[in-house]
Amino acid sequence: YFSSDVQKYYPKVWQSTLCANYDYNLNQIEKDLQRGIDEGVFRNDLKLPIISKLLLEQLTLMADTRIFPPNVYPPAELFKTLILNFTRGISSTKGLKILDDLLNKKIKD
Repeated sequence: YFSSDVQKYYPKVWQSTLCANYDYNLNQIEKDLQRGIDEGVFRNDLKLPIISKLLLEQLTLMADTRIFPPNVYPPAELFKTLILNFTRGISSTKGLKILDDLLNKKIKD
């Protein structure tokens, strides 16, 4: 895995890459969450600066192969678990219905 090799052998490069993209990613997440609120799929009581940072930190943590070695925690399963749990927690009733419908459709297909 390329990212785990960079993280292991070039920790300064890994850290600088994370820092360089951090503000941009945080801003994008906040915009996406606001759009979800505007569309009624996310709860309107969310504190966007906090929720955005929590999601970004969880995604960053998930990419740390020292904590989640890919041979123990398959990346697709890890991502699915993180996103489903996080999304359920911030979703409105409308958003939960859409999410459940999508998941049920995927199970049937």
